[in-house]
Amino acid sequence: MVNNSNNILNYQFKACYYEGSPRSYDLLLEYINIGFAVVFLIEAIFKIIALTPKGYFIDPWNKLDFFVVLTAFFDLFLLIVQIDNILIY
Repeated sequence: MVNNSNNILNYQFKACYYEGSPRSYDLLLEYINIGFAVVFLIEAIFKIIALTPKGYFIDPWNKLDFFVVLTAFFDLFLLIVQIDNILIY
């Protein structure tokens, strides 16, 4: 239940970006995004410890959660190296 709430809140904050927004607003949303990424990572670590890696990756929902964690940190990596402004055709 907590994970679903986190996902819904994360999607809502992702939808708050808009063209021409103030830099302070963008920074706030980036910090919130980092917070959600950390929460997702901690959840994945706890589940992997509790279920063992083999038991964790048997469940397709856990695979999806792990994919969300990986993509969240990939997004943070792109933010750090400032590649998020490049358009890919």
